[in-house]
Amino acid sequence: MMRKKKLWVLIWVLPFLLFMSPEAQDHSTHSSDFLGKVINFVVLFGGLFLILKNPIKNYFNQRKKEVNRSINQAAENKKQSQSKLGQARSRLDALSEEVKGIKDQAESEGHRQKEKIIQSAKQEAKRLKDLSGREIDLIYDSGKKELRAYAGERAVKAASQRIKQRMTPELHSAIIDRSIERLEKLHERPDSR
Repeated sequence: MMRKKKLWVLIWVLPFLLFMSPEAQDHSTHSSDFLGKVINFVVLFGGLFLILKNPIKNYFNQRKKEVNRSINQAAENKKQSQSKLGQARSRLDALSEEVKGIKDQAESEGHRQKEKIIQSAKQEAKRLKDLSGREIDLIYDSGKKELRAYAGERAVKAASQRIKQRMTPELHSAIIDRSIERLEKLHERPDSR
């Protein structure tokens, strides 16, 4: 530390000593000019160095710490990002599996529903067929009865017309006479017993 102080004093005092010499006042040579410039350079930049050494050193140390902190922070961020990326990939894989499971389940459920609908439709078709068959049988039986009734009615009308056409007043009298005779015979029989 003491050595630095001596050097410092020497750097500040030396230029004054050189310019105060009697030679410096009378003649100015190239070598003394050069030496003066060198000493000015050394004093100026040496002084600046001594004055700015600690602030510059502190600045660079501070900057070094900030850069190291930034590098450490970037490394930490990278680790976190990679961790998050791994988690996101695992979630994505899990979601892919879940989506596949849901899709398979939906397909299976769709097939079950399809079979259920087909079975239900078959049952409904059978029920409608049975119902239609019963309806047709009822209509057929009803039609048969109507046809018999119509046929009977037509037969009675036809017979009635034939009888009317054949029935003459003489035939009518003859039938009445025969009927009376039969009734007499029937009436006589119970008496004879």
